[in-house]
Amino acid sequence: MTSHKQNKILVVTLGKHHEKPWWWTHIERDDNKCEIDYQRLVYKDKHSQEINTYEFPSLFFHILKAYTKWHKQYDYIFTFECDLLGFFISIIQNFILWEGKPRHVILQFIMREKTSAINSKIKYAIMKFCFRSLHKAVCSSSLEARYYCEAFDWPDSKTLFVPFHTDPNILNMSTRDDGYVFSGGRSFRDFTTLIKSLENTSYNTLIIGHKAQVSNRNVKMIPQVPLKEFLELMAHSSIVIVSLEDRKISTGQTILLHAMALGKPVIATNTTGTFDYIESGKNGILVHPNNPSELSKQIDILLKDKSLRDEIGKAAKYSILNNYLPKHYVRNIYKTIIQDDMLC
Repeated sequence: MTSHKQNKILVVTLGKHHEKPWWWTHIERDDNKCEIDYQRLVYKDKHSQEINTYEFPSLFFHILKAYTKWHKQYDYIFTFECDLLGFFISIIQNFILWEGKPRHVILQFIMREKTSAINSKIKYAIMKFCFRSLHKAVCSSSLEARYYCEAFDWPDSKTLFVPFHTDPNILNMSTRDDGYVFSGGRSFRDFTTLIKSLENTSYNTLIIGHKAQVSNRNVKMIPQVPLKEFLELMAHSSIVIVSLEDRKISTGQTILLHAMALGKPVIATNTTGTFDYIESGKNGILVHPNNPSELSKQIDILLKDKSLRDEIGKAAKYSILNNYLPKHYVRNIYKTIIQDDMLC
């Protein structure tokens, strides 16, 4: 086998200044395999969502200036999701400066689903063109990875599934079983099905991230709370519901993995975002989309059987310890991207 030099990787994000992201101290780095650096690219000390459209040209040249240094130093550049940083790096590599490296990898790749609307078709056409230089799109769901290959007409090798991760500190949080149902989140949540499933029940339920008029007095809704309080409320619940719309893109993993790390039994909609993480009946329960009667039945079963709750919660936490921590994410990235490239 041909010997290979050590790979140098830059993980870069765009936003307000910080020293390192929360996950940095939880990953394992082996400089004998590859060297990993992190850089926060700061533009006017703004979060990326705060950058106005008229500032895009200035931001582009700010990224280009940084990229002229990166492309000489690194073999890989990792960015996240489909943010402005990843988009502009793709433009730079396509039209200005690319010599076969650094290879651009987007972690937690996600875009809204392609629709029949003309603006959606145009957006996907533009992104397909710009992402010609993209080396890999890493998705948090196997079904989602397959969807983007179809939507962009990419080869199967362009996307890959690497399971998402959660904060190891959650594993050590104090928990209780206070008898209430907990649900939360924002993106593509199906709270309508959840609320219907609770009709004619007396189960105390707390929903964070949604506000609507409900006739069931046992259901309490709070639009938003700080993350610390969110996790504490989840930690004191008896069961956690992750009720999702049936989408081709993945959502719900963050809340799902938080709950599993807390050792909570989770009932989740069987859809793209949960399919890879729950083995129904063992480390969680999966229910069909848009099925309030099935959801209601599973809620009833779990709330009436503490030993079952404990059994599923214990298995859920075990899954986190063995599969869904930052160290596992980094190992999987190295194995499926860096190591595979070295063998090519």
